[in-house]
Amino acid sequence: MEPSSLSSIPFMSRRSEISASSQPGSTSRRYSQSGGMSGVSSSMMSAQIACLAQPLCLATLPILVSLPKSISQLVSCWQGGLGTDGTVKSLEALDLSYNRFTSVPMNLPRHLRKLTLQHNNISHIAAFTFRHMRSNLQSLSLSHNVLSNEGMERVSFVGTYRSLGELLLDNNRLGEVPRCVRQFKNLQVLRLDNNQIRLVRQWAVCHPRNSGSTLTSIHLENNLLEMEKIPPNAFSCLTDAQGLVLYPQQGHSNDQ
Repeated sequence: MEPSSLSSIPFMSRRSEISASSQPGSTSRRYSQSGGMSGVSSSMMSAQIACLAQPLCLATLPILVSLPKSISQLVSCWQGGLGTDGTVKSLEALDLSYNRFTSVPMNLPRHLRKLTLQHNNISHIAAFTFRHMRSNLQSLSLSHNVLSNEGMERVSFVGTYRSLGELLLDNNRLGEVPRCVRQFKNLQVLRLDNNQIRLVRQWAVCHPRNSGSTLTSIHLENNLLEMEKIPPNAFSCLTDAQGLVLYPQQGHSNDQ
């Protein structure tokens, strides 16, 4: 599809935030910057999704805010037109869930604020994957993958340590709280539930030298933790004591 044909596609407005429905015959609604709202039939949406798979189409959108998973399941889309070359400079949210990624893509859009990679087969985060992102990324969801501690290291998250506020690593294969956690300066929400965590190292989460903690919530339920083996003050930096969730644990009594 040539860029000139985009004029016939109704949702390509000055500011586009794309939504798509997977239900047959359904109608997708969208609001544009000008305040208009229109309905798009499922057949028209299919044509639009096909267009979005082409980098030239993406490049003609002055302001593209988000791509939901129903569009981004076209895995080659980010490779062709959403990468670090800045083709789509305003893309803030990208959902690549329910694909077959085995690692976090390296050439992600540099201006992303929210990245969702749930329900893939990710076992590895390469060093400096996020280094180019200029401290923009605020939310990273890697839930329901196959990540182990060996599959990530401190340098895997370089580029996010000052910006990330939400890190979701639940439903993976972690055996201990990742050592990189304490490096995050503005982290508020950490999900580590439903892993295989047996170990919380001293200072893995809270270090006495790190003042001004913003951490409000840690989920560690449904792991293999023994409460008596958790170091004293392991979670002392939480700003809200009610934000620590430890129960239930696999194979242990739920009594606190």
